[in-house]
Amino acid sequence: MEDTDKVRRTYQLAVIIAIALISSLGTYIVLVEILKSTNQVGLVGDITLATLSQLRYIFYGAGVTTIILIRWLRGVMLRKSPQDSEEVLLNRLFRTFIISFALSEVPALLGLALFFLGGLIKDFYILTVISFVLMFMFFPRYPHWRDWIEEARQANCCYPR
Repeated sequence: MEDTDKVRRTYQLAVIIAIALISSLGTYIVLVEILKSTNQVGLVGDITLATLSQLRYIFYGAGVTTIILIRWLRGVMLRKSPQDSEEVLLNRLFRTFIISFALSEVPALLGLALFFLGGLIKDFYILTVISFVLMFMFFPRYPHWRDWIEEARQANCCYPR
């Protein structure tokens, strides 16, 4: 019972962190809308259209790379070993969540940078939606966490119960 409580407490902390990071995306949207309404679009005025276009491709490429990186990191970080205790596995799961969720915010930050550099509002929203989708994909789900830990517990007979 105590192990299940640890999983639940860690999961609840993960949900609180996830909500905070999702609300940061909302803060970016509010910031962009306020700046747009006050005609403070493209705060850096000395960037040429060609440079902005190149940055746009680079930032979209970085967003795609972030998606690939998240998928790869999750695969590497969530590998289980027979000698791992339940606490080690829970810490690994939590750490993987934090890294995945923080990296999920990168496309929105790149979109925000495009907005600040050249006033590219459409690109900001596209990249922010990508961040929302990634956060939805990696949002912690208790049944998945519980089953992942339980699977490891059953595979290793030596866990204290």
